[in-house]
Amino acid sequence: MSIVAYKIELELNNHVAARMTMITRMSIVGIRNPSPLGVEKGFYAPTGRIPGFSLQKRYQSIKMYSNGERMVLQRDLLRQCYQTFDVKSIQGLVSENLDVLDNETSLHILCYLADHAKKSQLVIDIDDDCDQLVAALCGQVHLEELTTVSSAALVWTLEVLPHDHGHSWRRRLLVNIVTRELERDEFDQYSTRELLNFTMSCSNLSTNVGVDRRVVRFMAAVLSELSSRLEKPHVRSAFGGSEFADLASSVAALFVACHESGVQEGCKVVNRFMTSLSAEVRRKLSNRHSSARSFNPKELKQFLMAYVSVHARDDTLNPPCMLDTVASFVASRIKSKHLNAVSRIEDVAAVLEFFTFFSHRSLAVVDLFSSSGYQLRLLSASALDTMTQEEPGNVGENHARATAAHDVNWIGALASILQCHIKMGYRPNDTTLIALVPAVKYHQVAAGCQDKAALLRAFDVLDFNCGRNLTQLLKT
Repeated sequence: MSIVAYKIELELNNHVAARMTMITRMSIVGIRNPSPLGVEKGFYAPTGRIPGFSLQKRYQSIKMYSNGERMVLQRDLLRQCYQTFDVKSIQGLVSENLDVLDNETSLHILCYLADHAKKSQLVIDIDDDCDQLVAALCGQVHLEELTTVSSAALVWTLEVLPHDHGHSWRRRLLVNIVTRELERDEFDQYSTRELLNFTMSCSNLSTNVGVDRRVVRFMAAVLSELSSRLEKPHVRSAFGGSEFADLASSVAALFVACHESGVQEGCKVVNRFMTSLSAEVRRKLSNRHSSARSFNPKELKQFLMAYVSVHARDDTLNPPCMLDTVASFVASRIKSKHLNAVSRIEDVAAVLEFFTFFSHRSLAVVDLFSSSGYQLRLLSASALDTMTQEEPGNVGENHARATAAHDVNWIGALASILQCHIKMGYRPNDTTLIALVPAVKYHQVAAGCQDKAALLRAFDVLDFNCGRNLTQLLKT
C-alpha cells in the first residue's frame, strides 16, 4: 500500500463512527438513506468495484448534497479508486461522480495516480486516457483555494503522470499556478521541501510542455530563496548527495529548455544558481564529517553530467574550486577502498570524461588520474580471478552471457579512459597497462568492433605493445 493510500486508510478508520452517526441523522430528517447492504458494499468492500454499483445513482433524487452526504460520497469514491490500478476504471468512477469532487478529493486521486505511475504500477492502455483523466481531475481544482503544499503537489502530479505532448492545457495550468504564487509573493514562507518540489517539478515539466517567461520569473524567485536557505548550516547539513544530484539535473534540464527556446533570462537564472550550488557542494565535500554521507557513484555521475550539459551551452560556468574538491574527494575514496568509491569502470570513465571536458588541470586532477590507474589494476585483477575460476572451454561463452546480463561495455569504457589520459597529456604507467592485458582478453569477447578499434588506437598513441595475440583478437 502506498503512503497516500495508507494515510487515507487511517483517515477512513477514524471516521467510521462519525459516518454512521451522519447516516442516522440523514434518515431522521427524511433524506434518502442507503440500504445497509449498499453501505456495507460501498464502504467495507475489500476487493474491486461492485458491478453496477454507482455512488451517484444512490443519490440521484438529490440535486444539492449536504456536507454530510458529500463526505460519504467522497470517501466511498476514494475507497473504490484505491482498490484498482487501472486508469480506465478510475476514469469511469471519476466521470460518474464529478459533482462530488472537490480540491481535497481530486488531489488525493491525482497523488495516488502519480505515486503508482512513478513505481510503474499503473495500468495504462493509452496515454491519452490518462491525460483525459488528469484533465478532468484538475478541472475540479480551484486554484484560489490551494495552499502552497497543495500547489506543489499538483505540479508534481502534472510532471509525473504520462501525457500527450500535443495537449497544451498542462502548460496553461502550470502558468496559472505560478502566476498565483507570484501574486502571493510569500516565498520566504515556503518550507525547504516545498522549494525543492517546485524547483524539480517546474523544471522537468517545462522541458515537456515548453518554457514560459512567467514560469522563469517564478523559478528565479524560488531558486533565489533556495540559495539563501542553503547558506544556513542546519539546512545545508540536511542535503545529501541525492538531493544535490536531483536538484542539479532538474535545473540543468530547465537550462537546456530555456537555451533551445531562446529564453536568455532563464539561462542566466540557472547559471547563477549552478554557481552557488557548486560552492555548497565544495563546502560539503571539504568537510570531513559532512562528506562521509555524501555522493555515491551514481549520484556523483548525475551531478557532474548536469554541469556538463550546462557548460556545453554556456562556457561561463566553470567552477574550478569545486572541480579540485571533487577530484580530491573521488581520489581519496578510491585509495581508501571506500564502500561508495568510484569503482565500476563505466563510472571511472564518466568522471574522467567530466574533467577532460572542462580541460581542468591541477595537482588534484593528477592525483585523480593516478588513482584511476590503481582502480583499473584492481578491476583487471578481479577479471583474472574470474577467468581462473571458470572452465577453460567455456570462458568466452560464460563471460559473453555475464556481460550481456550486466550491460557493461568494458572495452568501450577502457578506451574512453585511455583517450581521456591522452587528451589531458597524461600516460598510465607501464604497470597499469601491463595489468590490463588479461582483463582485455577476458572482456574482448563481448565487445564491438568499434570499441576494439578505439582501444587499439589508444594503445598505439600511448606506444604500448599489448602483444601479438591480443592485437589479433582486437582486430577480429
